[in-house]
Amino acid sequence: MRRLATLESAEIDVNVFFLLWATTLVFTMQGGFMLLEVGSVSIRNTKNILFKNTFDVCIAACCFYLWGYAFAYGDDAGSFIGTTEFALSDVEHSGSFAGAISNTAIRADAAFYYAHFAFALSFAATAATIMSGAVAERMNFKAYIPLTVVTVSFVYPVVAHWVWSSNGWMSAFKEDDRLFGVGVLDFAGSLVVHVVGGTAALVACWYIGPRSERFGIGGKVNELPMQSPVFQMFGTILMWFGWYGFNSGSVGVYVRGDQFDGVSRYIVARTAVCTTIAASFGGLSVVAFDLARDRKQISPLRMSNGILTGLVSISGSCALIHPAFAVLIGIVAGIIYSLSSSLMLRRRIDDVVDAVPIHLFGGMWGVIATALFTKENFYNLVYNASGEERSYCGAFIGCGKNGGNVLGAALVGLFVVVCFTVAIIYSFIVFMEKVMKIPLRVGAIIESHGLDHSTHFGRAYTELQTTIFQYTTKSGERASMEMRVRAGDAAKFALALSEVMDAEVGTKEGGSGKFPGLALSGSSGFELGESGGVKKGFGSLLGNPASTIRESG
Repeated sequence: MRRLATLESAEIDVNVFFLLWATTLVFTMQGGFMLLEVGSVSIRNTKNILFKNTFDVCIAACCFYLWGYAFAYGDDAGSFIGTTEFALSDVEHSGSFAGAISNTAIRADAAFYYAHFAFALSFAATAATIMSGAVAERMNFKAYIPLTVVTVSFVYPVVAHWVWSSNGWMSAFKEDDRLFGVGVLDFAGSLVVHVVGGTAALVACWYIGPRSERFGIGGKVNELPMQSPVFQMFGTILMWFGWYGFNSGSVGVYVRGDQFDGVSRYIVARTAVCTTIAASFGGLSVVAFDLARDRKQISPLRMSNGILTGLVSISGSCALIHPAFAVLIGIVAGIIYSLSSSLMLRRRIDDVVDAVPIHLFGGMWGVIATALFTKENFYNLVYNASGEERSYCGAFIGCGKNGGNVLGAALVGLFVVVCFTVAIIYSFIVFMEKVMKIPLRVGAIIESHGLDHSTHFGRAYTELQTTIFQYTTKSGERASMEMRVRAGDAAKFALALSEVMDAEVGTKEGGSGKFPGLALSGSSGFELGESGGVKKGFGSLLGNPASTIRESG
């Protein structure tokens, strides 16, 4: 693991508290993920999202404790994967990396290494959760379980070992024989956490395919109902709050002894400032970019995603750059999010929460930005605990002949990590489907009814009932409209709505946008829900035969 100076007991006490404080902040991000994803999906899949996010934390803790931490931070002989510290078995033995137990008393530095495990675990749980929202509303939970296990048990720990272990082949913490003399600079996980999680999400989204009604004829993108913008925005703010632990906590120690007096505290504070600046400019950048593209309305969700992309992008460089460069990183992050989100839709890849644009493309930019804007003195403060000065900085900073080494190492590391993640995730998905015979996605009927109904004992909101209008448009596309009303009133609302539609067909233009030729107020605001029984005969829509109405029971 990362080499640290020998600390006195009081200093260790401060550092243990600092790491545990950062760990609790990072864990609050799980609540943010949960709220953002719940707000972005159908009401019919509420329980499924809540369950998967909580499950991610539990499975990450179990797997990371048993072998993930060992793979990531254990000693090794080949710079590929750790081979010690399984189930923290060596921590309590004299002579281990912690030197935890003497014959008569527990040494103070044992506490620090337990705190480090908790902090590392919170990162692993974050990497596991990224894929959850991307494949929401159609992935079979029986396939999601082993895929999450592989991600958090093997893919993430191996990459973490490469980049953050003192023995990893691309680590900047190695004492010698670093990649291009410098190693891959990734201070808080733009590469290790976000590129890994985003790449896994991309492979899963591409392989599993889009939700059944996401894309229409001729590549038309259908906006599917989302549960709550309140959940989306509050989830974003909660993740932003937790990100201070993610980035500032990655300093690892708050006190580093007399010879480093004030250095760690200085890095912690500057990291927090850079984090705030990049997030803010990321959100504003998306708003400005959308307005420049002649959008008549501004999406709160897209602004939130711009904030998150800015946070992802600054993670790799937050301790290595001047805050002025955080402005540029945030602005570019917002533009990258907007362009990559549009690219995903053009390629008909359905990512429910835009996890791939945020984490994969934002993470890629974060790795490259680190290689462009790292300052030489900041690099030495972070990576050279021995006090040896090295002339390495970002390619755009200019500090002698080594200016391109950081960028070269970053590009090589980025290419290898993406290829490695794609190979493992894709191979395992094929293995699950072809050998283990586990279907990757649920059937069409289950998807239509919602995963809460088939997997989690029914809908989340029992006092409400959702009626689903299904119909065929003039162009031949199947579409649906959902109403969420009090139980017992669904049939009355459905009948009244059908009569209004029949009366309005062809009489007005530019109505709701969902039904061409109709002016139906508020039709786009209904929320999705479960479906159960079937009723017919409530009139016709757009001149087609009678629509089908499904009601939740």
